[in-house]
Amino acid sequence: MTSNKRFSKNHKQLIKQIEQLLGASRPFFVDMTSGNHLSFLIEGVDKPLFTSGTPSDRKAYTNFIAEVKRAITPMEAAELTEEEQQEQQLICTNKMMEQCIANCGRLFRQRKAVLAEQEQQRFDEHGDVDLLAQQRADLVKEQIGHDLKQRHQTSYIKPKMMRVLNKQVRHHLDFLLPSLAAYHSEQKQAQQELVVNESQTEMAKQTAVDAVSERAPLALVANGGHSVVAPSEVKPVLELKASELTAEKVVKAPSTSKAPGPKTVTGKALQSQQLQQLASLSSNNRINLFRQLTKATMAQMIDDLQVAMARNEAQAIEEILAKVTELDLPREQLIARLQNG
Repeated sequence: MTSNKRFSKNHKQLIKQIEQLLGASRPFFVDMTSGNHLSFLIEGVDKPLFTSGTPSDRKAYTNFIAEVKRAITPMEAAELTEEEQQEQQLICTNKMMEQCIANCGRLFRQRKAVLAEQEQQRFDEHGDVDLLAQQRADLVKEQIGHDLKQRHQTSYIKPKMMRVLNKQVRHHLDFLLPSLAAYHSEQKQAQQELVVNESQTEMAKQTAVDAVSERAPLALVANGGHSVVAPSEVKPVLELKASELTAEKVVKAPSTSKAPGPKTVTGKALQSQQLQQLASLSSNNRINLFRQLTKATMAQMIDDLQVAMARNEAQAIEEILAKVTELDLPREQLIARLQNG
């Protein structure tokens, strides 16, 4: 019952009769369907019961009450525990308790949509099911106190009676709102989705690193030995891959540690690493890499390689001459040895 304004005078009379029939201990909820029918959801009844909002037959509501009686008869015949029997007897013999439970249940029915929305917002904000349980207990206690105060109840209420009041009113509230088990299930599912998304993000980062590593040797060759894959290029690629997988909204779990970032290599060390990667490739793989280059680039690379070989030979000869000079070796004997092979 989201708003009393939605129900006519006849509707309210029917709801009051159903409330009296069910008693204070059995919660129920009533709503108006889109087809202008009244829908009654009663605890223990496995399906909603419907009746016309504008009946053409004056006996329609009488017949509906009879239908409700038939639906709850099997439940009334069920055996109650000794504690439940004592509680029922206490409520039936105490008009104040019965009225208090009925008034609180009626108010909760009227505010059902608002209470459910507020509770969902608190769960989304804090993600703590225990906090929701405590807030429900506080709401029940507050509502009972407000009802007793409105009816000027000044006499002492025994602790046992107050415990029964809290239990019965809380029973009405729990029937109208989603169960705490449903919140637990939602929380567990959100945590599982978070773990999956984190795993996919890590896989995307590793894929991005591998992609950069694979094109680094080819980029080095294409630029004549100078690296064109700067370390700063790796971070945007990682961020792009991660953003593709974390676009959906997920519940963020608190984290106390940070995973170490990728190691950055710069300057000559990066060039040396890229050359080692190129040299470690098999001959076929290197040929496949070179085939992706243009003919002009390959010709320039051949010239560069020949120049590099000539410079290495010249450097080696200079080093040998410097060693001969340092050790003061007889050059005639060295020349003769070289000529004789």
